[in-house]
Amino acid sequence: MRAKKRYGQHFLQPAWADKLVAAVDPRADDRFLEIGPGPGALTLRLARRVSHLTAVEVDPDMVDLLRPRLPPNVVLIQEDFLDADFDRLASDGPVRVAGNLPYNVSSPILFKLLAAHRSTGRLLDATLMLQREVAERIEARAGGKTYGVLSIFLQLHADVRRVLALPPGAFRPTPGCIRSSSG
Repeated sequence: MRAKKRYGQHFLQPAWADKLVAAVDPRADDRFLEIGPGPGALTLRLARRVSHLTAVEVDPDMVDLLRPRLPPNVVLIQEDFLDADFDRLASDGPVRVAGNLPYNVSSPILFKLLAAHRSTGRLLDATLMLQREVAERIEARAGGKTYGVLSIFLQLHADVRRVLALPPGAFRPTPGCIRSSSG
C-alpha cells in the first residue's frame, strides 16, 4: 500500500484512529458517511460501533484493498466525494461525517458539506482531520493573518472546535514526505 501523491494520501495510523473514534463518540444508532477511508483505519473502527457507514473513496486501489475486509453494515462507493450527490449518500436519513481530508481538496469539501447541511439538513456533524494550516484558517479570528472566506463561512454556519491535534507521525507517509508512485 503506497500513498499516491495525486490523491494527497496520508494514512492514519491505528493508535491515532482509536483516539479519533473516542473523540467522535459514535453511538450504536448512528449513520456515518466517511470521506476517503483509504485502507480503513477509521472505517473498521467506526463500523463496529454504528448501525451504518457509507464510505466514499476515489482511489480504486484502496477500494480493492478495503472491500474484502468490510462488515455488512458498510457500503463502499468508489467516487470522488466532490462529484458525489450528497442527497443520495444521505438518502436513508441524517448522517454524521468523518474523514481524513487531503490538503488540496479540504476547502471544497468543507464548502460542499456546509451547502449540503444548509440545503438538506441531513448533516448532523462532521469530524474531519485537516492539515494544521487549514485548521488554523478555519479557527482564525477577525483581523488575523489567516482570517478569510473559509473562516467567515464556517464560523457563520458551524460550531467549529478542535477536538484533537495529531502530530505528523500519526500519518504514513508523514505530511510533507509523500513520494510519487504509480497513479
